[in-house]
Amino acid sequence: MAATAWDIILSCHVLEHLPNPGACVAELVALGHPGTIYFFEVPDEVFTSYRCNGSAWQKTWLAWLVKQPTLFKLFDFLSTAIRVKFRRVLPGLFVALREHINFYSLPGLTKLLETHGLQILTARILSTGHIGVVAIKP
Repeated sequence: MAATAWDIILSCHVLEHLPNPGACVAELVALGHPGTIYFFEVPDEVFTSYRCNGSAWQKTWLAWLVKQPTLFKLFDFLSTAIRVKFRRVLPGLFVALREHINFYSLPGLTKLLETHGLQILTARILSTGHIGVVAIKP
């Protein structure tokens, strides 16, 4: 831990990449003192995923698809483009885990921060299409 506590701590586009985001939040909270202001920002990636996603059919399909490099690259591109543009993960497509391994909603992110002892001052979807939360360590 740092020799001094920080007055303001920013975490922008980090939590969606971590296998254990709660551990990161705990470390950031430990760096602050009562009154430290925190700003968290993550993508607002709300998308519809259909029932067949995660099914045995999809697992078989993806196991075959990853062995076809050119076709896999095409489906990877289509999956990302359709998810970003239309907010859908269509049957046969997938969310590539090289991008983000965590997806947050506004209530989900605020709950994560509150669980680690932060008090939420404001939380909203920003005009940039991201979730922004300002919190304080009580």
